[in-house]
Amino acid sequence: MEPKIYQQGYVALISAIIISAVLILISVGASATGFFSRFNVLDGEYKERGNQLAEACVDSELLRLAQNSGDTTTGNVSVGTGSCTVFAVLQNSPSAGEITIKTKAVVQQSVTNIEVVVAAGSLNLISWQELPSL
Repeated sequence: MEPKIYQQGYVALISAIIISAVLILISVGASATGFFSRFNVLDGEYKERGNQLAEACVDSELLRLAQNSGDTTTGNVSVGTGSCTVFAVLQNSPSAGEITIKTKAVVQQSVTNIEVVVAAGSLNLISWQELPSL
């Protein structure tokens, strides 16, 4: 007498294993997406803080120029709890009468470079732009 082979439960068992594996993959994928989106938000926050720091550095140099037009700074400038770097405060050609201020702020790995051009006498803003590099 031959033994009876019962295969009716085999299909249900394999189906349950496949469905479980698919559900685990979906939940791991959704969890990883949420985990990495947190870092994207954090990078955006660092970029915003760097932008504000670079703008504060420009404002600091504009104040210095307003107080004493001959006094310029190149190097690190402390602003609140952070610091930024002034790369150049350049007097453009005398006929143009423009002053260019270039600053760089780094918060974590986020770098912000700003170049501002103002009129020499009145310090009226001519251009204000963020640059990819200085």
